[in-house]
Amino acid sequence: YPLSNTDERTDAYQRAELRRLFPSLGAVSVAAHRVGVKNGHYARVGCRLLRDLSPATNRDAVEAAFRDFAPLAAWASSSAAASSSRSSAKPQPCHPVRNKKTTTEISGGDDGPIQLPTAPARPIVVVDAAAVGRPNPRDDADHADGMAIAVGDIRLRTDAADELFDVSFSVVVNNLVRGAWGGALLNAELYHELRRRARSSAT
Repeated sequence: YPLSNTDERTDAYQRAELRRLFPSLGAVSVAAHRVGVKNGHYARVGCRLLRDLSPATNRDAVEAAFRDFAPLAAWASSSAAASSSRSSAKPQPCHPVRNKKTTTEISGGDDGPIQLPTAPARPIVVVDAAAVGRPNPRDDADHADGMAIAVGDIRLRTDAADELFDVSFSVVVNNLVRGAWGGALLNAELYHELRRRARSSAT
């Protein structure tokens, strides 16, 4: 909302949300501060896992897990497996491919490739660990034209970099693109593909 001639209610909203999530919470001190950033939301995320990390787990392993995160490719794999059960044709290997623009095409077996023009080949970009102060909204809000989020400053309890959380990291997401119109457009593309493949399966 515009900052001029309006009431700043963010403090009250956050206080109410905390009390809703934690009814037994006592006194709460909340302060919201507007910063000069047009696009790009920054968050610091701390995770406690259900299972302890293996002592052999290092930052490289966590970075690899982020880089390999491709849920749409996994969905295409299961879709291709279902398609192969209806036909003897062998589905092609499932992997995302980007052309010179932004289109992601994932092999989908007999029903043809899954066309998701708005989807980035890799939805998570891992920022170089040597880059100090990254990710940040100024430098990392526009990966894959704003459709990929940036992750960096990864710390693990196993290497004593974080004494409270098993894994912690910083995230920057383009709130205008990935968080608003781009995310809505990608949902529409996926819905269209699901409808198209459902019609194909019914024939």
